[in-house]
Amino acid sequence: LVADGPKQNFVEVAEDFSDLEAKVTELLANPGRAKKIAQNGADTFRDRYLTPASQVCYWRELLRGWASVSFEPQLWNVDKDGNRTTMRGVPFETFVLQSIMVQPAPAKCKWLGRFLGQC
Repeated sequence: LVADGPKQNFVEVAEDFSDLEAKVTELLANPGRAKKIAQNGADTFRDRYLTPASQVCYWRELLRGWASVSFEPQLWNVDKDGNRTTMRGVPFETFVLQSIMVQPAPAKCKWLGRFLGQC
């Protein structure tokens, strides 16, 4: 982020916002400068923080954060010695494939209809 100069992309104010009114008044008096700062800010965020690679990174971090607070299912039944005996439930991929392969769908039935069991 750039606080001043020709590439300024945000307006810095005091931590307690005591100079906010003066800064806003200054920008209202000089709309060309305000527009340039806004354009620089939009360019910075678009070109640096909103690229496809950045968005993938944000999604990855979101999913990791969610996984860290989510419960972890027990995938196996365990006997008294701690050995895995049988798998609990069915993996999602298996469920989807089985629902598609159980019966042949009509020719006009799309994959979503088969997935939802509507055809």
